[in-house]
Amino acid sequence: MATIRSLTPGDRPAIERILRQVKVFTEEEIETALQIVDLYLQNSRQRDYLIKVAADEKDSPLGYICYGKTPMTDGVYHLYWIAVDPSRQAHGIGGELLRFMERNVKDLGGRMILAETSSSPEYQGARDFYSKHGYREVARIDDFYRVNEGLIIYQHRLDDQKVAAKT
Repeated sequence: MATIRSLTPGDRPAIERILRQVKVFTEEEIETALQIVDLYLQNSRQRDYLIKVAADEKDSPLGYICYGKTPMTDGVYHLYWIAVDPSRQAHGIGGELLRFMERNVKDLGGRMILAETSSSPEYQGARDFYSKHGYREVARIDDFYRVNEGLIIYQHRLDDQKVAAKT
């Protein structure tokens, strides 16, 4: 079991290492993720991104999650990044990060979380992860990222009573 805590400046090298070792992110995606990490670390007052780290007993990062409120919505949040050290995948760390985020979003008044991913074969693990944790595919846009690589959007509602009332 990992400890979930806020990102600190000393975590940045480990986050970069994890992003590179996962081997699914492009260089542009890694640079974008690191820019968001830097923005978070440089401006503690910003509210666009929330970043949490799963750390081991020595307080070393095992993975991280980045999420935030979707502008101009009532209680919708986006999961922007989730990555776990490949040597620690399939040990429940990603699930712990996801559940932490879900509780936090609910505490913040959130009602829904959206997660976007690629349709490419390299992202099958991400798609399986979201499905396993109760996220359902709600949209697909072909050729979004590039020709033959579409966007898939997953949704997770935090208020099951609202979902039940609509069915």
